[in-house]
Amino acid sequence: MDAAENLAVARRSGDQAKIAKAQAEFDKVSAEAAATRAANPTAP
Repeated sequence: MDAAENLAVARRSGDQAKIAKAQAEFDKVSAEAAATRAANPTAP
């Protein structure tokens, strides 16, 4: 998962701007995944 990896790299860097940007992207991807799971509860 690229968003999770990018967030981890940003956190390790300590750069607050990078962390905020990566966190926002991670949250977006997570929300999209949750919506997909909710719409297709029987999908693998």
